[in-house]
Amino acid sequence: MNILICGFPHSGTTLLRKIIGSIDSVYETIDERNYIDDKIIEMANGKHIVIKFPFTYTTFFEPSYNNYIKIVIIRNPYYIYSSLNSRFKKEIPNNHNINRCLNTIHNFMFLKRNNTKNTFFLKYEEMFDDSFLAIRNILTTLKISYDNSIFKNKVVMDYDKIPNQWDDNNKLANQEYRKWQLQQKYEYKDFNRPVFLTQEQYDILENSSVMKEINYKKPDIVNII
Repeated sequence: MNILICGFPHSGTTLLRKIIGSIDSVYETIDERNYIDDKIIEMANGKHIVIKFPFTYTTFFEPSYNNYIKIVIIRNPYYIYSSLNSRFKKEIPNNHNINRCLNTIHNFMFLKRNNTKNTFFLKYEEMFDDSFLAIRNILTTLKISYDNSIFKNKVVMDYDKIPNQWDDNNKLANQEYRKWQLQQKYEYKDFNRPVFLTQEQYDILENSSVMKEINYKKPDIVNII
């Protein structure tokens, strides 16, 4: 079975791949990719294969991807863009722009309403509820056996302090911060977390019909940067 996880950057695609990829019968690719080639199939040695891509392309729902199970994950854009602002010092790449994010959410709702074949839909905010029930339901539907250990990060490590966040001039420091991120407990951390947005980002989200339709709320504390 081929499983493709997609969504939008900083929406939880890596975390979801890591959880599913820790199942004994699943082979996890570490790189970001949107296809499975013969080399990956050979390395998987008969196991299910899970890959992840940070964006959601319309081609994923066309016949060429019929042999993939898709899991689309979205997250409240207030938290996405607070995270991206921290990562890129407000210089967010064009392909991460906020309108593309909102369009991803719009397509998520459209595909879900239309019961798109071989596709599961997941909100990051709901992924942790009821002991990861949403993920459990997906795995049960796919008839993939697992045990509860997949919901516990096997490499949790303690740090005396949080490593410095993204530094454009220090690749090693960036790797250390990413390592720290991936070594945290699997738990929902957005609750009551303050966000940091530009005025433009804030205005777009506040006036977005997509945000109203998906029922994503503004966090209690929003700082304009």
